[in-house]
Amino acid sequence: MRNELDTFKKFANKLDDLHLFEEADIVTEAMTKIASDSEYDHELGMVRNEMQTAKRAIEDIMNAVGNKGEGNLMAWVQSKITNAVQMLKGVADYMASEKEMEEPKMTTASKNEGKKLNKPFRTPGGPKKFSVYVKNENGNVVKVNFGDPGLSIKRDDPGRRKNFRARHNCDSPGPRTKARYWSCKNWEAGKSVTDILKGK
Repeated sequence: MRNELDTFKKFANKLDDLHLFEEADIVTEAMTKIASDSEYDHELGMVRNEMQTAKRAIEDIMNAVGNKGEGNLMAWVQSKITNAVQMLKGVADYMASEKEMEEPKMTTASKNEGKKLNKPFRTPGGPKKFSVYVKNENGNVVKVNFGDPGLSIKRDDPGRRKNFRARHNCDSPGPRTKARYWSCKNWEAGKSVTDILKGK
């Protein structure tokens, strides 16, 4: 199952690179359908092995470029390194936000008392691009942080919006206490981010 999903993912990414968004959507939908049968396949051992492989590759690259001096690299090498770093950072940010949402920091009721609920706001000082106060299942008000501050939202491009929503399973975004719920909300059609921040 994992190999099939990896093949689908590579194919969808290649179609995206070629700006064949409709075809990429078809592949992404098929991938989502296959993955939905077992939403979390708990292959943590595979992730650990992949991270060890990535760590060895990083060490090999660092040994090749050294710690001092300058030089030239082929453009495709620089591009591959940049893409790999962005992908790994994106996954790390996602996993950190998921963990944060699984164990929300409980704050005192007096600290969050009077906060406007379910109304996202920008957080220029971080840790994420936006935050929102919501009530969790225990009735406590918690703060949910979401959005990568280093990326812009390209939601006005229908192809990108559709792919983002498919990748993050936005048809079923989960509870309001999860970052995914609010990220998906920012990628809805027909509403600007400004409208969402104003509570429209």
